[in-house]
Amino acid sequence: ATGESQQEALLNYKKKLGPVAEDGSSMDVSATVSVEEIKYASLEGNTYAYIISEGKAYKLSVKDNEIIVLIKPGDTIELLYQDSSSEIINARLK
Repeated sequence: ATGESQQEALLNYKKKLGPVAEDGSSMDVSATVSVEEIKYASLEGNTYAYIISEGKAYKLSVKDNEIIVLIKPGDTIELLYQDSSSEIINARLK
C-alpha cells in the first residue's frame, strides 16, 4: 500500500486487510440497524452522515461510500464499527 505519508500508507495497508475506522483502528462489530433519523455535516472538507438508531448515533464518511446519501429513515442497513462507549460511533457500511 502507498500514501503521501507514512501514516497514510499504513492506513491504506490496514484498509486492504479489512474494514478500519478513519483513525486506523479495526472495525470488528457488525450490526443491522433500522435508520430512525439521518443528518449530514461537513467537517474539514469531508461530508459525514449521522445515523440515529435505537438511541445510538453512528458516524459514516460519505467519502468512503457515496451510496450513503441514498439512505433514508425507515431503511435497514448493515454497519461495521468499533465497539465503543462513545456518544458517536464511527462506522461504515458493510
